[in-house]
Amino acid sequence: MRPHIAFFLLVFITASCKHSPPQTKNVRVHTSHPPDYPGGLTAWHNHLRSSIYRPKVDGRIYTGTVFLNFMVKTDSTVSDIKVVRGIHPTYDSLAVSILVSSEPWIPGTEKGQPIDARQAIRIVFPRLK
Repeated sequence: MRPHIAFFLLVFITASCKHSPPQTKNVRVHTSHPPDYPGGLTAWHNHLRSSIYRPKVDGRIYTGTVFLNFMVKTDSTVSDIKVVRGIHPTYDSLAVSILVSSEPWIPGTEKGQPIDARQAIRIVFPRLK
């Protein structure tokens, strides 16, 4: 590359990379905590182990992961459950029923106050050994 072209590119890149000062208007600064299962992951895994089973559907046992998205309300209830990615309608329904039968969740908080917050979780139907 010719030296004058390289200099031009360097100046152009430097000029276009200058940042304007950060804008503080319309910026919400807050601390938020997502919803949590009482007892944390250990308690959630215990609930899964006690609730999960793999039914035969059309003579076949499916394996895989069902991804769920749901709302944890300020009163600790779970609502608006959606299967984001499933493996079979029977297993998807089973994953939803496992979530519904769980203990009341700890709601998310924003600025120290409970809020309705969305949460995502996966339920794995492992291979049989």
